[in-house]
Amino acid sequence: MKTSIWIALGTLLCAGASYALSPPPPLPRTDLEAFYLATDGDQWHRNDGWLDDDTPICDWYGISCRANPIWGFMEIARLELPANNLSGSLDEAVVRMIRRVQVSVDLSSNQLAGQLPASIPSHLGPSRLVLADNALSGPIPAGWAELALAWLDLSDNQLDGGAENAFAAMSTAAPGYLNLAGNQLSGSLSGDVMLASLYETDLPLTGGGLNICFNALDIADPVLIEWINERHVGGPGWEDCLGRERQALDAGISGSWFAPDRGGEGISMMLLDEQHFLIYSFGFDLDGHQAWSFDIGRHGEASLAAPELLETRGDFSLGLRTNNDEALLMRQLGAKRMDRVGDERLHVERVMIDYRGCPPLEYVPDISGPVPMPCPIFAVSDRLDYVQLSRLAGSQCDLTHPAQVLSGAWFNPDNLGEGFSVEIMADGSAVVYWYTYQADGSGRQTWMIGQAPVTSAAGAENDLLIPISSLLMPLGGRHGPEFDAADVQLVDWGELTLRFHAPDFDSGEVVWDSHFDDYGSGGYPIEPLARPALADCPNS
Repeated sequence: MKTSIWIALGTLLCAGASYALSPPPPLPRTDLEAFYLATDGDQWHRNDGWLDDDTPICDWYGISCRANPIWGFMEIARLELPANNLSGSLDEAVVRMIRRVQVSVDLSSNQLAGQLPASIPSHLGPSRLVLADNALSGPIPAGWAELALAWLDLSDNQLDGGAENAFAAMSTAAPGYLNLAGNQLSGSLSGDVMLASLYETDLPLTGGGLNICFNALDIADPVLIEWINERHVGGPGWEDCLGRERQALDAGISGSWFAPDRGGEGISMMLLDEQHFLIYSFGFDLDGHQAWSFDIGRHGEASLAAPELLETRGDFSLGLRTNNDEALLMRQLGAKRMDRVGDERLHVERVMIDYRGCPPLEYVPDISGPVPMPCPIFAVSDRLDYVQLSRLAGSQCDLTHPAQVLSGAWFNPDNLGEGFSVEIMADGSAVVYWYTYQADGSGRQTWMIGQAPVTSAAGAENDLLIPISSLLMPLGGRHGPEFDAADVQLVDWGELTLRFHAPDFDSGEVVWDSHFDDYGSGGYPIEPLARPALADCPNS
């Protein structure tokens, strides 16, 4: 037995030596060219470098390369072209290119249509495959059981069968993530799906390794239900979203949203274009401190996804802090998926990452002590129904106001990392959020909210003002199941006035006078960071 092992090992080493002396395999330019043509690459939003003889393949837009971990030659690690206007089907050229990628393929939020390929050969293929938010239809093929993926996202397509084949495509060796939400899957699931290894809900970043919401699946096996409870994003209660009807998104989605029994936390968001939206999530962290985060997410026909909500550290009126390496102090705080289930109602899946076992984000090694060992991080996920608190003027043709041009995100370019969300309603009132930091040197976040009518400035300047006489700072809440609306106190922080300069309203300034000595009084200039896409109305 020992002799045969040594012979086999010697054969492997000799083969490796022989391989090392041979020319390394070239990057698959022919396959890349075929992929480009099959997905109408000339019409992509970005195709920088593609098919250019003077640009190395590893510098083509959406491609990342790496050295092969065994042999050392260069290979394609990632092919990531989300929201890039790819079209066509998953034909042979596309599948061949997917198989040549070693780590991750992300073709989400494009216009890929037709059925899934019967199989994707599993050898030398990616461990992460994201085809969400396309127009893929038909069943998930049985041949996908050949795969052993760590991450598979087929959400928000038109797939109508073969759900169990998606579970079979997942690795059984290590936990992974499977998203089938927003398809047309129906029927029952057998206990065989429990062979898939999926993250449990307290594991980091995802808040769970499974999402089957917004399908017509019928699951009655109590053992399987408990297994799903432990893995589904948001935990138990996922049955309520099965078969739930959704509505198409439009500009009217822009505005503020909150859960009626959780006053003191919510979101302010605005659609930016046909695929992207800006979201600010505000509330509290797991220790009861004020917290806010932001992301530019992507949306499909009925759902919005903010997979990387970022939190920051900074100083009031000064903006973001950096660490010793001059890197900005920010990290992922959580994620949200939102599905429109009514004209003024969203089904929201929330994930907040629990860093309480880690040093704080503002930790500085040479001041705070030695660099700590890697720390345990977990996730807290839940699901809520949000109702709309405010709707932007101009988001519907029958809801307009001359001052609606002021709606958007505003900031001071000299103070990156803090700013304002301004929401103008059809009645001429404005809701303003100020996302900033405490003035005590802690670096921690704070946020305030105020409302006031838009008025004209005195004199003939035609500037517009939002004079808020009582800016409120919510305190006392706590994220997750320990939240109690009775604990939230609205503290009068002080006065805030926003002034916007006519005639274009592309600049302005803010002036504040706080009741708290640490914040004092002051002001600085602001300009628009982003503005919402409003309804396309006749004569607008």
